[in-house]
Amino acid sequence: MVVVGAQCEERIGGILLKTRPEYARTFIDNWRRTGKPQVFLVYDRRPILQRGDLVFVYVINEDRLGFYARFVGSEWVRGFKKVEDDETRIRERERIWNLYGDGQLHTTDKREFDDFWERQDGVRSLVIMGDLVEIKKNIRWKDLMRILHTNFPRGVGYLYITDVEANRILELVQDP
Repeated sequence: MVVVGAQCEERIGGILLKTRPEYARTFIDNWRRTGKPQVFLVYDRRPILQRGDLVFVYVINEDRLGFYARFVGSEWVRGFKKVEDDETRIRERERIWNLYGDGQLHTTDKREFDDFWERQDGVRSLVIMGDLVEIKKNIRWKDLMRILHTNFPRGVGYLYITDVEANRILELVQDP
């Protein structure tokens, strides 16, 4: 990788997200049951990726890489902060539930989704992913750090990874 100033000449190949164990399980189960793209709510701007780029999902509290998927798209969320009027926030929450609530979100329970939306107070965008593959191999954060050479800061919704890093993680996942 050649770095010139703040620019990197290596292509971005995906992102690394982090989630709670129960949400990771729901995404995997939803994918198996419906085959519909899964929608991950993030607290950052929508990522700039190409369709088909890799999305790796790290399961916090279990210290393991839970699954990977292919990037399908992303979407802005309106009214994500409580500084917005309540009507806009609620309308956007309902729009997202009506579009994706049938087996495409981290929960299939409307009340739980509403509670999550209000409690998080910071969903800014949606990451839409397909072709989910559960990772059975026990890949810990320390294994990922050897490839990424970085810590995953608290509060960050996702971390960009280069094409080379994405391929090295895939090799790690697929290595017996």
